[in-house]
Amino acid sequence: MGFVVSNGGSTTPAVANFNDITIKNESGIIYTSTDIQTPEVPEVPEIPETPELPNYGVGTLPDGFNNSSIGNDSENVYVNFDKDTKSFTVNGSGTYIGKDTSSTDNYQFVNYKVEGNATIVARLVDFDMTNAKYGQAGVFIRNNNFTNDADYFGVYVEPSKNQYRYAYRDNSSAKSGAAQIGELNADSKNQYIKIERNKTQFKAYISKDPTFPTDKTIVKTQTVVNESNTWYVGFVVSNGGSETPAVDTFDNVRIENEDKLYYDSTIEKMPVDTVENVKAEAKDFKVTLSWDEVKDATSYVIKRSTEKNGEYKEIAEVDSSKTTYEDLEVVNFQTYYYKIMAKNENGNAYDSKEVVAVPNNSNPDNIQYEDNAANFNMIEEPNDTVSNPVITLKGSVDKDGKITIKQNDKIKVNAIEKSKDEVFTKNLTLDLGRNIIEIYHTTEDGKTTVKTYNIVYLNNGNYDIIVDSTYNGVEGREVDGIKTYSTITEAVDSISTKNTERVNIFVKNGVYKEKTIVQSPYISIIGEDSQKTIWTYDVSNGTINPETGEKYGTSKSASVTIKSKAVGFTAENITIENAYEEKQVVEGDQAVALNNQADQSIFINCRFIGNQDTLLADASSSLPARQYYYKCYIEGDVDFIFVRAQAVFNDCDIASVNRNLSPKNGYITAADTWDKDAYGYVIMNSRLIGLDDIADNSVSLGRPWRPSSATDTVTPAVAYINCYMGSHIATNGWDDMGANSLASTARFFEYGSYGPGAKLSDTKPLIQNSEIANYSLENVFSTSSASVNGNDAYTTNWNPTEKSDSTNINSAYG
Repeated sequence: MGFVVSNGGSTTPAVANFNDITIKNESGIIYTSTDIQTPEVPEVPEIPETPELPNYGVGTLPDGFNNSSIGNDSENVYVNFDKDTKSFTVNGSGTYIGKDTSSTDNYQFVNYKVEGNATIVARLVDFDMTNAKYGQAGVFIRNNNFTNDADYFGVYVEPSKNQYRYAYRDNSSAKSGAAQIGELNADSKNQYIKIERNKTQFKAYISKDPTFPTDKTIVKTQTVVNESNTWYVGFVVSNGGSETPAVDTFDNVRIENEDKLYYDSTIEKMPVDTVENVKAEAKDFKVTLSWDEVKDATSYVIKRSTEKNGEYKEIAEVDSSKTTYEDLEVVNFQTYYYKIMAKNENGNAYDSKEVVAVPNNSNPDNIQYEDNAANFNMIEEPNDTVSNPVITLKGSVDKDGKITIKQNDKIKVNAIEKSKDEVFTKNLTLDLGRNIIEIYHTTEDGKTTVKTYNIVYLNNGNYDIIVDSTYNGVEGREVDGIKTYSTITEAVDSISTKNTERVNIFVKNGVYKEKTIVQSPYISIIGEDSQKTIWTYDVSNGTINPETGEKYGTSKSASVTIKSKAVGFTAENITIENAYEEKQVVEGDQAVALNNQADQSIFINCRFIGNQDTLLADASSSLPARQYYYKCYIEGDVDFIFVRAQAVFNDCDIASVNRNLSPKNGYITAADTWDKDAYGYVIMNSRLIGLDDIADNSVSLGRPWRPSSATDTVTPAVAYINCYMGSHIATNGWDDMGANSLASTARFFEYGSYGPGAKLSDTKPLIQNSEIANYSLENVFSTSSASVNGNDAYTTNWNPTEKSDSTNINSAYG
C-alpha cells in the first residue's frame, strides 16, 4: 500500500501532497505521519576515506564521440564501444523522436562533430526493445547535440509499428515530419544506413550491402534549409517512455566529409595521423597532388592505381617538408586514382582518402574564361551578317599581350605586341558565306583569351525573302525584286508545307514580338545580328491563352515552335527569347524560348534566352529527331535544355543565371531520352559559365526527367565532352528528380572536362578512352542511332558538317 502518481506521459512531473497518513493492521497502528519518532543513531566507527570509483555503468567511447541526452536529464546512460567486436551498444533515454510539427526530441544521441558536408555510415545490427515496447533507434544528423528542437534528418526503426521511417525537422519553414519506408519492417536487421549532407540537401541510403549498389539500395531525400557548417552525426535511441531502456547495437561506423575521414570503427589507432585534404589537379600529361601537413610525419608515400579501389603501387616517396607532388608518368584521358600515406620511424599511417584525376589536353592553348579572361573593348565591329565583303575590327584589351587574328583558320595578324588599352585595327576581306574570325590575346605568362565572330557575307542572290520590322507595305510584295514582310511569322507561313527546296529568309535587325509556329520543311532563317535581331514572346506555362481561356502549358508557351514536319530547318545569327518575367502572379513559371521537334535541324550562332525551360530540344511523340547547335549561346536557370531530341551542342556557351538560391541555383539539362535512342544530349567543346556572381558548387549538370506521360521506357542520356566547367558546377555533378528518377540509373557521363568546376567524384561517371569514339557526329546522327518498332529510325545517315548532306552548316545559303 502507498501512493501512486503518474505524469500522464508528460516530460515534466506531476506533484501530489499527502498528509494525515495512518497505516494499521489487525494488531493496531503501525505508522502515523503525525507521530514520527526520530530513532537514536548509534555511534559509527570512523572508516578511512576511499577514492571515488568510476561509474562502470557508463561504458567508454572512442575519442571525439559525445553521449548526449536530448530533451531529458538522464545521467550515466550506458553507451559502450567494444574493441573486440568493434561495435557500439547504446541504451536509450526519453520518450520519442520529434517528428510532428512543433514537436521536440527526447532521446539519447551518441554523436560526433563534423564540419562541412558530413556523411555517416553505420550498420544497425540489432535493436532489443524487450524492455521498451515503444522504443526507437536510428542513424541521424543534427544541427547541434544539446537542444531538443534542432534541425535534423535521419532514418530509424520503430518495432511497435513494424516500420522503418525517415524523418526531418526544418525550422526555417517550421516543418517536420516522417514517412514510412515501405520496403522495410521490424524484421529488417543488419541494415547499412548512410546519411549524406550536401548543403541543404540530405539523402539516406539503406541496404544490406555496404557498397550500396543501385539495384539493392533504398534512397530517400529531403531538403532542410540550414547553412550551418557544423553538424553532429550519430545514433539515436529512445525508450518510448519506458523506465527500462531500449538497447541497440551499431557497427561498421564511418564518419567523413569531402576532405577528411573523421572516424572508422573498423581500423585501429596508428603511430602517425592520416593525410587529409588531398587534392588532385589534372593537366596535359600531368597530375599535381597536394595535401595538408601531418604532424610527426617524416615522409609521404604516393600511391597510384588505374582502377577505383584497385591495386595501388607506390610511385614515389617525398620528404615531410613537401606537401605537393607532380606525377609526370601519366597518359592523357586515362583515369588515375591516388592515395597518400604518412610515415615516421614508428610506423605508417592509414592511406588517405582516394582522389581521382584524368590528365587531358582539352585546353591545349590555355584559353581563359570568366574572371580569368582578358576583356576586349571593341570600338568598331560588323554585324554578324553583312552585304559588304570588307569589314573592320578595331578595339583594345585591358591587359598587355600579343594580338593574333585568324580568319577561317588562316593567320591574318601574327602576334603583334599591344600594351594595355592600346588600340589595334584590322581590315579583312570576307569569303562569300560564313567566316569564322578569332582574335587571340596572349599574355606573357601564356594565358590566352579569344573573341570569336561568326560573320556571314551574303548578297541579294543568297536569300529569297526579307523580313524588316520597319516595313509597312503589303505583306509579301516584292521590293527590289525580293518578297518582303514585316513579321517572321508571315514570312514562314508563306512557304508551303510541301516545300522541297531550301528557302532563305533574311531578317533585319529589330525586335519581332510574335509567337511563331514553323511547319514547312527546308526553311533557313538568318538574322542580321545575333544580338540585334530578336525573335521574342513573353508567356509561360501558367499564362492564360486568350484564344482558349486555358493555360498555355509548357510546350505551347514557346516563343518559336519548329514542328516535326519542318525537316531541315536552320537558323543563324538571331536571338530567340522568352521574355516572360518570373515571380508574376501565375502558377507555372516554365517559359520556353524554342520548342524544336525537327529532324536534321541546325542552329548556328543563335542566342536562346530564358529562365526555366529555355530550350525544349524535343521530337515528335512517335519519331526521334537529330539536331545540331553550333556556336550558340544558351541562357537559363532550371532544366533549361530539356526533353528528348538526339542533339549535339558543339562549341556553345551555356550560361547559368543566378537565382540566389542555395544550395541549388539550378540544373542545366533535364533529358527524357527513350531507351531505344542510343544518344540524348551530347555537349562537346563547350563552356559552362555562371552569371551575376552565381555561387560556387550550386548548379547541377542535369537531372533525369522521366515524365509519367512518356509512351516508351525512358533512360535519360547526357554526355559532356571536352567542356570547360566554371566553379558554379556542383561537385556531385548530377541530381535526382525525385525518389523515382535517380541520376545513378540514368546515362549521364563526361569526358575531358576542365576548369574549376571539373571536379571528379563517385557520382560523376566517366566515358572511357575505348568508348569516346562512339560519340562522333557520324555515330550520334547515324540511321541506327535510334529505332522505331525494331527498325532504324532514320532512312539516311546525317553529318551536319559535310557538304554532301542536304542540310549542313557549310552550304545553307547557296
